[in-house]
Amino acid sequence: MEQGLLHLYWGDGKGKTTAAMGLALRALGSGKRVVIVQFLKGGNSGEIPLLAKLGAEVVYPERDMAIRLAHRLETSRAMDFVQLSEKLNISKLRVPEKIVGKTVAAVNLRAKFSCNIIAIENGGALMEAIDPGYVFRKGDILFVAGSKDGLNRMAEWGEKT
Repeated sequence: MEQGLLHLYWGDGKGKTTAAMGLALRALGSGKRVVIVQFLKGGNSGEIPLLAKLGAEVVYPERDMAIRLAHRLETSRAMDFVQLSEKLNISKLRVPEKIVGKTVAAVNLRAKFSCNIIAIENGGALMEAIDPGYVFRKGDILFVAGSKDGLNRMAEWGEKT
């Protein structure tokens, strides 16, 4: 197995991004896998779009964390949020009181919000195969996949009495 290399560039002054992007371009040209993790600039480097088109994986930790935090602050039920793409997200949220005692089929989140329950956690136990006859219990944590809009509408609905 070929071992990879990690290059870190930091400090005041100019030239760090240029040096890093030049090395990344060279590695891509040699068929190597390149992952660029860029802090602070938020993707404003002109080289980034070209390197992404050439196959470099670009990661923006600050932007991704800001998206997660913003979603968690939008609703009191949200415990975590992961944006997998512009159209697909996963939210971890507390079960709304209004559905405790009802079945998955009766609540039908898929029809109401185009959201799918992918797992339910309660008391440390995780259920990944969701039975439509499952009865929601107090303390359930739902892992739900859907669009950001669908997840937000579902969270708002859950907060209404």
